[in-house]
Amino acid sequence: MVFKHPHRYGLMAMVSKKDYLFLKMYEDKLNPNVKFYMKEDFFEDIAPQHISVCYFSYPEKYSEEYVKKLVPKINEIIKKYLPLKVKVKGLLGGWEVGIGVPAILWNIIEFDEIEKMYKEIMEALKGDIEHFNDPEMDFTPHIGIALGNDEKIEELKEIIANSKDDLEFELTLDKFYIFYPNGPKKIFDLNSLE
Repeated sequence: MVFKHPHRYGLMAMVSKKDYLFLKMYEDKLNPNVKFYMKEDFFEDIAPQHISVCYFSYPEKYSEEYVKKLVPKINEIIKKYLPLKVKVKGLLGGWEVGIGVPAILWNIIEFDEIEKMYKEIMEALKGDIEHFNDPEMDFTPHIGIALGNDEKIEELKEIIANSKDDLEFELTLDKFYIFYPNGPKKIFDLNSLE
């Protein structure tokens, strides 16, 4: 099944396959009654766990062809920051942006390099993407684990309360995709350079 992002174009940084298997091992021990984030929505070698770097637009604003023309500029920036790593510690609760439902997230505590990359992309594309000029935009990285609904809020809170908040580890981000309304397309893969 292809995961489709029905609302907007977005640049996603995917965790490495090794790190995905580690996260999955831990996530599979959590409450099975909660709908896990994109578990059934694999596409090629995409792991469900990803960090949304930035959203470009809604399809009504820019065409897919327009967004594709930005890829070479984006790739030149991505290359400068690899290998890209973030540090994660425990779980937290939040709201899934754009969907408005409660979620369990991996708590990212160190993300300096990906934030620098985000800022450079925003600066490089502010002449191409209108809302990249908005000074109010900020970077709040997260990795989604599970989505719930209003009836599941207490259940999600219990999972977070029972989790090991001292669980700390580093993740490698090695593939980048742009999620188009009709499905994701890989634009950069660190492994292909080795």
